[in-house]
Amino acid sequence: MKSKLQGLSIFRILEAMRLGHDEMRAELVRATSVPGRIGEAASRVAELCLPHFGREEETVYPVFGMMSEFA
Repeated sequence: MKSKLQGLSIFRILEAMRLGHDEMRAELVRATSVPGRIGEAASRVAELCLPHFGREEETVYPVFGMMSEFA
C-alpha cells in the first residue's frame, strides 16, 4: 500500500511541474508581446527557458514516472 501512495505523490509532482511549465510558457509568450525593454527581455528569457522546458519534459519526466515502480 505504501508504494501506491508514493507513486501517487510522484504523479502529483509531475502534474505540478507540467502545470508550472504551462503557466510559465503562457506568461513568457504574453510578456514577449509587451513593447520595449520588457518584451525584449522576455524574448531572451523565452529563448533560454523554452528549450530547457522541452528537454526536461523529454528526459526528466519519464524518469520520475518510473520511480513509483522502484519505490
